[in-house]
Amino acid sequence: ESPYWDSSEVTPISDDELETYEKFEKDEYNRKVDKLESELADIEDSIQFYVDQIREFKNDDLNRELAIVEMKTLHREKEKIERQLNDLTIEYYES
Repeated sequence: ESPYWDSSEVTPISDDELETYEKFEKDEYNRKVDKLESELADIEDSIQFYVDQIREFKNDDLNRELAIVEMKTLHREKEKIERQLNDLTIEYYES
């Protein structure tokens, strides 16, 4: 048995401590959101690049197909990051 459980006193968290913790949680959430949104913006830029490549390669089947494959991969990555953002937001607001 732990000696720490012998105490019958429970020290409540002060309003300042609670506020500090909530600010930390909010800052951490915002940092993660900013990082994911930045990754999302980079992916969207890359998708646009491949859209332009597909148009440019309208008479070059091989390169057009390669660009389509890359674009599909980027779309899957974009969906993954969007799910992460959604999950992060749900987790933050449920806590």
